[in-house]
Amino acid sequence: MGDAKTLKKFRTGSVHYILCQYQVKAPPADPQFHGYKGIYGILDEDNDDAKELSKVIVGAAGGEENCTVAMHQTTINHILYIHKNGWDKYVEKMKTGLKLV
Repeated sequence: MGDAKTLKKFRTGSVHYILCQYQVKAPPADPQFHGYKGIYGILDEDNDDAKELSKVIVGAAGGEENCTVAMHQTTINHILYIHKNGWDKYVEKMKTGLKLV
């Protein structure tokens, strides 16, 4: 688990940073994950796009030692929401403080 400075850096602007890093890939990616009912933080990557996205997320956090499984799943949830609904809707949802789940 990372220190407070690393965690703050990860939370502030990291979703946008990860999207910028990941969306360079063409054709558009279609990452597929699945989790387990009642268990937060454990995700299986179902395709190569999901594996690559996970690598970008962990790298943005500064490596596996700084990226908890909960941080990883939370970021995946945000990115998949943006992928489905678009950036503008995501920003509006974040302003209201509502959860994505």
